Amino acid sequence: SLIILDYAESQITLLKQVADIAEAAEIPVRVVALARSAEVWWHGLQGEPGIAAVFAFAPRPIEIIERPLDAGERAEFLAAAVTAYQEAFREAGLVTPVPVPPDIAGRIFDRPLTVAMAALLAARGIAADDGISIFERVFLEERRHWKRRLGVEADDDPALVSLHRAVAQVTLVQGATRDGAAALIDADPRARAYGRRDRDRSLS
Repeated sequence: SLIILDYAESQITLLKQVADIAEAAEIPVRVVALARSAEVWWHGLQGEPGIAAVFAFAPRPIEIIERPLDAGERAEFLAAAVTAYQEAFREAGLVTPVPVPPDIAGRIFDRPLTVAMAALLAARGIAADDGISIFERVFLEERRHWKRRLGVEADDDPALVSLHRAVAQVTLVQGATRDGAAALIDADPRARAYGRRDRDRSLS
């Protein structure tokens, strides 16, 4: 069996539980703990019995450095991603404008994630803006989508702000059921004054 725990640095308690389960299991269990960096949190864990037993053969973190995408790979991935996004938009009943070809020659597009972001914006007909990072442009497009779904106009509308926080929280915990998302919102002290009707509307 293979257990993969993403964002392990923010889930130390769960990582310890997983290690204890793996150590006691009657079948072979492999555990992969993924994190952006192991500079601080990992060294403090090596003395934990379960951690030491399970990771005994790989006490040092393995650094995985992806090979940057070359120009051909970027272009191929971009074209496929734009097509996939357009198909998804059509299925969702959204207008699919003529794609705006982005410039993906910069170093920031060495990775598939940023090329996928460029493809999303291209499929939405959004042209590049040198004054705004691609991350900010994707965020603004998400914000426009939420405004359309909620039927609000102002960027500081309470429903929009609450949805923004809920999406961030659900992303950080790697997804949640509807009930789980509602519980996250209810646990947020800034959202306690948010009405149940509006909260449910955000989750729909």
